[in-house]
Amino acid sequence: MAEVFESHLPERVRLPEHPVRRGATVVLRADKHGEPMTVRTVKRGQAYVADAEGATHTVARNPS
Repeated sequence: MAEVFESHLPERVRLPEHPVRRGATVVLRADKHGEPMTVRTVKRGQAYVADAEGATHTVARNPS
């Protein structure tokens, strides 16, 4: 019997050091199973993100 390996891309990957930019899909660090949100803008250390319903939230940059 031959083994079959199916290559795939992960749905989510944590990249805590990756810069947050407009258009990026993000999940809050504290929300381990949270829904992805889209970054609308980044200004003065705050990201303005939209959830799946389109509601906008403000998230402060983590100082760590």
